[in-house]
Amino acid sequence: MYYESSVGAGLPVISTLKELVDTGDSVTKIEGVFSGTMSFLFNSFSPTEGSGGKWSTEVIKAKELGYTEPDPRDDLNGLDVARKLTILARLVGIEVESPTSFPVQSLIPKELESVASGDEFLQKIPEFDARMEDIKIAAEKEGKVVRFVGSIDVAKKEVKVGLEKFDRSHPIAALKGSDNIISFTSARYPSPLIVQGAGAGGEVTAMGVTGDLIKVLERLS
Repeated sequence: MYYESSVGAGLPVISTLKELVDTGDSVTKIEGVFSGTMSFLFNSFSPTEGSGGKWSTEVIKAKELGYTEPDPRDDLNGLDVARKLTILARLVGIEVESPTSFPVQSLIPKELESVASGDEFLQKIPEFDARMEDIKIAAEKEGKVVRFVGSIDVAKKEVKVGLEKFDRSHPIAALKGSDNIISFTSARYPSPLIVQGAGAGGEVTAMGVTGDLIKVLERLS
């Protein structure tokens, strides 16, 4: 019954959504950055100020800092975000069969999907920097930055994960480090209710799990 840390570690993402739904609010849209890895990568690659680093440089840096899985492709394929969107979509009544049953954009070049290891992937990824650079430059020409987001349009029953462009002043664009941000738009909150903060890491994940255990103990008592 309690699985808060499955979406935002210690962030109250699931509990916030459940409270909106359970109290009769009509949630119309959920959108945000659900991956600490992707947050760090794009805050460095496509910052609100300055030009940022090369894509491959930022991926390698994220791996060295421990922000990615041992094989970075497990983050770059978008499925981690898709699994979290699946949970939230079901909570608002959208029937989602699996994390692969809606559009999920992978940032892994097709040429590198089948390389033997994560180390080989990191060795070869600089060859494909131009593709990501073109995406960043196109956003910059519009005065925007690129972010990797998940979104749920409740009315249309549409769920998707991938790259989106945002104005530099947008809350999603203004994230720092590896923070996550999730916004809930609803009848009560036409100006979105925002949950923001560290969405990954041992301490905050442990907090989310511990919080769930406390709720279980309170019910048992």
